[in-house]
Amino acid sequence: MRARAARAVQIAAALVACSLNPSGGAQQTDAGGASSDGAKPATDWPDPAALRWRNTLVIGGAAAALGAFGASRWWKGSFEGTFKNQGEGWFGRSTTFAGVDKFGHAYSTMVGVRLLTPALQWAGNDVESARRLAVISTFAAFAAIEVIDGYSSRYTFSREDLIVDALGVMLGYAFEANPRLDEVLDFRLNYRQSKFSSFSPLEDYDGQRYFLVFKPDGVPALRDVPGLKYLEFNLGYGATGFDVFKALQQPRIRSVYAGVSLNLSRLLADGFYGGQRGSTRSQRVADGVFEFVQFNSAKYARYGIDN
Repeated sequence: MRARAARAVQIAAALVACSLNPSGGAQQTDAGGASSDGAKPATDWPDPAALRWRNTLVIGGAAAALGAFGASRWWKGSFEGTFKNQGEGWFGRSTTFAGVDKFGHAYSTMVGVRLLTPALQWAGNDVESARRLAVISTFAAFAAIEVIDGYSSRYTFSREDLIVDALGVMLGYAFEANPRLDEVLDFRLNYRQSKFSSFSPLEDYDGQRYFLVFKPDGVPALRDVPGLKYLEFNLGYGATGFDVFKALQQPRIRSVYAGVSLNLSRLLADGFYGGQRGSTRSQRVADGVFEFVQFNSAKYARYGIDN
């Protein structure tokens, strides 16, 4: 029932609302007025009412955009009165998408945390409050999606999806809270439109490859090795033929990938910004894109699990 699905969204929204009054103005300051962690003095923060409105604007806008996308792409069909809960499995060959969709959930929630955190800092939250609120908001939104799926005629509630959603937000928090980790590792999506699909990076599972990327440039001991700072080392996973329609035309094959790619952020910094990172807004935007998207600047070896 649509009413029950709407109620699920309201419950998730209530969870988020409980966090909309973070501890931004309660930091300890030293005699000079600076906070103990180097953030803004408490007097610079907006009053609690203004902060709640700004948080509502940021989180509500993100939730509305996600809900609009889901309504247009995922929930076009009718809703049912019975809640459907079905185990989907993980990365087995007999599963619908061989676990590529699970990587997609982890990636999406990680990106959600990483994008919401600076937006919530802009709204006036201190750094730690912004990170925690981004985690709660992102997980609540994706949990609501799972509940709505349980009532939709097309999907079912997936506990596996919910688990990887939780792992994804934790990964996003880890990257945001540990700059050293962020300098060394990335979790990225590489997308190439598959033969039997329209261009759809979020839904064309056959065209998706997910990579864990190691960046020697983030390790001081390796940074000065000639040429090494411009390289990255990648380990990835993908599958083809797992779409129920495509399976009729091609074999089901799971694959792992290992390869080397170019560190585009370092090339950009050294080529145009005198080696500096994050010196302009346009550079920061480009670095953010390079951090989330694996461009085709790589050479991979593919190892087929099923062939």
